[in-house]
Amino acid sequence: MTRLVWGDAQRKYEAGVDRGVFYPENSPGVVWNGLISIDEAVVGAELNSYYFDGIKYIDLVSSSTYQATLTAFWAPEEFSDSLGDLAVVPGFILTRQGRTRFGLSYRTLSDEDGYKLHVVYNATAVPTSRSHNSLTDSTDLSPRSWTIDAVPLRSTTHRPSAHFIFDSTKMDPLALSVIEEVLYGTESSPARLPGLEEILGLTDLTTVIVIPELVTGLAELAPGSGDLYRTSIPGLLRALPGTRLYETSTIGLYRLE
Repeated sequence: MTRLVWGDAQRKYEAGVDRGVFYPENSPGVVWNGLISIDEAVVGAELNSYYFDGIKYIDLVSSSTYQATLTAFWAPEEFSDSLGDLAVVPGFILTRQGRTRFGLSYRTLSDEDGYKLHVVYNATAVPTSRSHNSLTDSTDLSPRSWTIDAVPLRSTTHRPSAHFIFDSTKMDPLALSVIEEVLYGTESSPARLPGLEEILGLTDLTTVIVIPELVTGLAELAPGSGDLYRTSIPGLLRALPGTRLYETSTIGLYRLE
């Protein structure tokens, strides 16, 4: 057993935010350019102390929820539906209509070589106040801010959560790259938010490739990377973003290319 030594450990830091993606309901994700900051708040997580005969006997911390203030110079056009702005016809916007939920992902840089990938589910947005000022000889850009709240996803194995974090300095690089292919899209598949069970399967990635048998027309699954991965449900496999399997007109039948 070694004695603790101070000052020799690698110094970690977080600075910057990038790669924002907005995920509308039932639609592919789109790039969110112009991000300035995402300030995450702690809502809930209050300490409650309980006493018996004047002596403290337990401290309990209440559940917390995800809330953040997003500030940007620009927002995707698809974000309008989440604010209740309805385009009746192109160019005619009707405000204060029904709002839709959305998903969000972004990265925070943790050091020169690492980052944390944040994924937020079931989010709603409320804009903060905005000023419109007269033009002068010096024009300043006017960033906009929105308060983001999220409803946690239910899980059979974990406590509900709406905010997931993937640390590139600790995760398996292959698993992280597959998650990013799902979140950011590929040449053959659009950007999308994976479900909770799908994420759990991707974080513990065990992949197989399909080896065709030319005589019988059947196929063998062998360890490897490229086509399928095993989920947490025994016997259930899902297609990887870069799979060679393509759906046919017959439900449940795939073609290997």
